[in-house]
Amino acid sequence: MNTGASIRWSPHSTTDNQRFLKINSRDHELNLYNISQECFDWSPVQEDLVSVGQSSGEALLLKLSNNTPIRLPVKHERSCNSISFNCTGKLLATALDKVRNDFCLNIWDINQRLSSSGSEAVRPARQLASSEAVPSVRFFREHPDVLVCGVNYRWIKSYDLRDSPVNPIFALPSRCSQGISLDLDTNYFASHSDDGVIAVWDRRCLRGVTTTNDSPWALMFNRPTDEHGRVGGQIVSLRYSNTKAGTFAVLNNAGGLRIYETGKISDPEPQHTSSLGIFTPTGIVTPGAPEFNKSRKGWRESASSLLDGTRMNGGSSGSRTPNPRQEPGETLLVTRINDVIAPSRLAKNDRRVVSFDWICSGTPNRGDPLRTICLRADGTPDIIICSGSGTSLAFGSRNGLLITAGKDLNIIPSPLTSLEPKLSDATEIATEIAKHPDSNPDPDSPVGSPGGRLGMHEGRRIARSNSLVRPEDFLYDASDILCNDMCVVMRRRVEGGYEMDCTKNVELVREQYLKDLWQWLAGATEAAANNGMVAGLVDMSYMGVLGIWNSGAGFPPSQEGVMNRLTHGRWPKAEDWTAAIAEINTRAHREDFKGPTNYPEQRRLALAICGWDFGASELESELQKLEKNGEYAKAAGWAMFNGEIKRCIQTLSNGGQQMKVMSTAVAGYYSHAQMAMASPQLGVTASTETAKNANIWKELCREMAVELDEPYLRAVFAYVSNGEWREVLDELGLPIRERLLIALRWLGDDELTEYLEGLTAQVIEDGDVDGIVLTGICGKAMDLLQVYVNRKGDVQTASLVAGFAVPRYFEDDRVGYWVESYRQLLNSWRLFHARAKFDVARGKKSRNRNGSMTINDVQRQVYVRCTYCDRNISHGASHSSAAKPAGSKPNMNPREKAQTASAPLGANAPTKAHGADPSRMFMKATVCPQCKKSLPRCAVCLLNLGTKYYKKSVEGAQGNKGSDDGKATEPESDYDRWLVSSSFLLLNR
Repeated sequence: MNTGASIRWSPHSTTDNQRFLKINSRDHELNLYNISQECFDWSPVQEDLVSVGQSSGEALLLKLSNNTPIRLPVKHERSCNSISFNCTGKLLATALDKVRNDFCLNIWDINQRLSSSGSEAVRPARQLASSEAVPSVRFFREHPDVLVCGVNYRWIKSYDLRDSPVNPIFALPSRCSQGISLDLDTNYFASHSDDGVIAVWDRRCLRGVTTTNDSPWALMFNRPTDEHGRVGGQIVSLRYSNTKAGTFAVLNNAGGLRIYETGKISDPEPQHTSSLGIFTPTGIVTPGAPEFNKSRKGWRESASSLLDGTRMNGGSSGSRTPNPRQEPGETLLVTRINDVIAPSRLAKNDRRVVSFDWICSGTPNRGDPLRTICLRADGTPDIIICSGSGTSLAFGSRNGLLITAGKDLNIIPSPLTSLEPKLSDATEIATEIAKHPDSNPDPDSPVGSPGGRLGMHEGRRIARSNSLVRPEDFLYDASDILCNDMCVVMRRRVEGGYEMDCTKNVELVREQYLKDLWQWLAGATEAAANNGMVAGLVDMSYMGVLGIWNSGAGFPPSQEGVMNRLTHGRWPKAEDWTAAIAEINTRAHREDFKGPTNYPEQRRLALAICGWDFGASELESELQKLEKNGEYAKAAGWAMFNGEIKRCIQTLSNGGQQMKVMSTAVAGYYSHAQMAMASPQLGVTASTETAKNANIWKELCREMAVELDEPYLRAVFAYVSNGEWREVLDELGLPIRERLLIALRWLGDDELTEYLEGLTAQVIEDGDVDGIVLTGICGKAMDLLQVYVNRKGDVQTASLVAGFAVPRYFEDDRVGYWVESYRQLLNSWRLFHARAKFDVARGKKSRNRNGSMTINDVQRQVYVRCTYCDRNISHGASHSSAAKPAGSKPNMNPREKAQTASAPLGANAPTKAHGADPSRMFMKATVCPQCKKSLPRCAVCLLNLGTKYYKKSVEGAQGNKGSDDGKATEPESDYDRWLVSSSFLLLNR
């Protein structure tokens, strides 16, 4: 399928010099990139020699060093479908479309053409396939004179150019004759058909095959581009990897890129079975044993049926069927399928992948990840790294563990379980063994040998009810395991209404850290409502403590994401940030910050983001609530963190007996602190004995802090022991918000910056979602959520949280992957209403201050396309071709010229003065805006789409003869009804 653009990676690329070509056939451009045309290939020998096939059938030899083309002409003009160098770079094969009385497969001698002058008439060295279209051709890697090609879209033929006359080595009837690609294993190659079937061939088994009933393929894919049960698009490109054998990728016209990895199983020598199903040595046939070649029964056929049957009913990656061999050889199996890029769903599909190639740099290692270079529809290249093989685990029947990663295999034997029964149970066990003499293990049996370590119950046949160790005692309940499975948890949440309603989500989740997360988001959403966080030049909605303190350091590095936060075009200075933050604090009537700092406004807003913007009366109310609930330790900690030491002593004295003793220690610290503050004023110095007693008292407090279980009490005594808040911040038992309260109130400016940076790095490394209050929903939050998804698998929460800021304020590709995975998960559960609500909620959150949605529109599932150029003819389609003047298209008939001149298209249509009806801004077109051909006809009235209802047009023209403009009014409503009804009739037919 011709997509208009292609991309190829240079096989001569090294680590220091990496190059690729991009070709645009519509604009006749060939671009060489350092890091097109119909088809092209890169010489495997000469680094600067490229061959390009054109739509006219000619092939160009291009020297990239001097940019001088050398033409390889054809007798009759037709499209060049494929082009291929041989492994020595001396021969070039060009595959052409069918034309009468001419060859369609030309073999050129490159050295002869490069050495000849441009005026000499040069003919191909060999010509094959007379009057037969050749859609694809490839030279084999190790044989410079042997090639394989598709012929007439119905055959796959291989030729040896050394033979005279050239006769096919094999001629295989098959529709899979397009897009031939060669594996690194020289025995295999793959091809596809125009209806999306892919076949992998073993050329060792193709000689003598004359019919498709012989099943010569090694592996068949019936629906390789299907997506979750939906029929996939056409195959655009099929390419084997140039670094890893048995790996190929398939790209469809929707932009979906899927990688298949295959493995091989060596077929052993055939063994005959007796009538009882017992294998016998080769050559000895028992009576009644069937011959092996007459029936392919056994494990290979079972594997074939299993692999095919598991994918036949709505498989997401297409059914694939291995073909077991009758003779000894190899059997191909699919080992892994990786969807690298999902098909595009967006209406603005300019980021859709239209071409790709594999990247190789230097000598590849086995552990290197697969990399592809992709070309987007907007012409921009992109490098995509494919994930490596996942680790697989398997438990054996003897409690052993098997771990595989790629081609590495690790076997962990079962641990030796020693059972030491109590002495009182020894008599009972001996009695049970005496009752069951058959249960005594045979010392010569490997099952009963202790050295075999086959399991903890080996050799025991005692009744389960009386056995010392029962298997069910060491097995988890399946319902308990599934109840905590993340898929089950996510489904339970979404069925309960787990969406982007923060208040409702607090009640739905069971985990405390998620409750705290949604409570913070509820407060952030309330603060951001009605532009509550917009002031001056900046929109600070959903920003965290780090971003506020660093004046925007929490922003992503991309300039586009930064600009979405700004209310004006220029970047705010430090004084602009301070003024904006002060304005927000003033609007909220927050109390002034009390303490030595150069940034009091930043500390005020940061404390409010943490939920600590309490006044004295509000703090007292919160402490009384905690005391009423019996949380005296937490109340004492809150009082201490806010500098209310007297209130802390009072709270401890109201607790139990242990807390009353602790209140005495805190009171002693308070008294000592007061004396230390008053001594310099009174001119009194502490004696040596007093200082010694103080040190003993501090050491006792420090030991007491270590022995306490309550983190708030440990924090109180950590501060009482030496009066340093840094030791309190090291108490990991305190929640992040309490630690942020301490840091914002008591640390200096430089210490606070250092502490916030370190805490941010720690919460990101741990994937702690409590750190959202620190990072906000900015760039660093995406790193945190990525670690959280990797550890928990909760893509649901990550998608919902990220939807509050992405893509409104910035964009991140990881969010797109989370959202698409979550949408596919909802579709697989058939929760379509929940998925639709999720899309609507994300759309609402993506609206900017102007009210416009920043999220991309969902692609229409049904649209009208031109029958000639196969492109969208709706008004939202690309108007690049429509922008050209009507006379620029050659060979237009008078009817097309008249229709083009009288029907302005899309955004290029002339607009009326201000106040014109928006519904009339777009004129209805009767020709394709791309190729200017007539639109499809209705199956009922045979009128072209876009044609006015001629009776009302005539009546309107007669009724408006006396008007100023003398033009008829277009009946928009009638046209819309006619178009909808005609479309339904077309669909029904």
